[in-house]
Amino acid sequence: MINILRAVSKVTGVSERELLSKKRDGDTAEARGIFCAICVAEGRKRREIGAFLNRESATVNQIGWKYIELCDTDQEMWHKREAVLSKMGNAPRPWNGGSVLNGSLWDDDYYVVDASSRYFGECYVGMVRGNPVCRGGFYRVVNEMLERRKNGR
Repeated sequence: MINILRAVSKVTGVSERELLSKKRDGDTAEARGIFCAICVAEGRKRREIGAFLNRESATVNQIGWKYIELCDTDQEMWHKREAVLSKMGNAPRPWNGGSVLNGSLWDDDYYVVDASSRYFGECYVGMVRGNPVCRGGFYRVVNEMLERRKNGR
């Protein structure tokens, strides 16, 4: 998680020390929210994130889901999250007007469906030729789909 923390710090200008502190000003809270959103989307355990930030897992859960939704619907937050992910080596996704990817990745046989809900949180399903093959956070599903395509599955 330290690589996520460093990337968030570089993009937002909030120091790593401030991100780990109890500070609650707007910039620090926003940076911490982006950090939690990325960790949650990567499938990290709330307990693990909470221990890293010295926060309760319920707090991490609340912050994470709030910022996941915010990053998917607010263009400015979207760009901040994508800048952090880019610093971590992920290819940035273009802003698509607040709707999450629901389409083919490289051809019509491989695609990702957004099965997220307000009540149950983020969930993406990787589909190959109409059959579900994996589920989880967006980047986890895309990486699984890349592996499947590479291995011819």
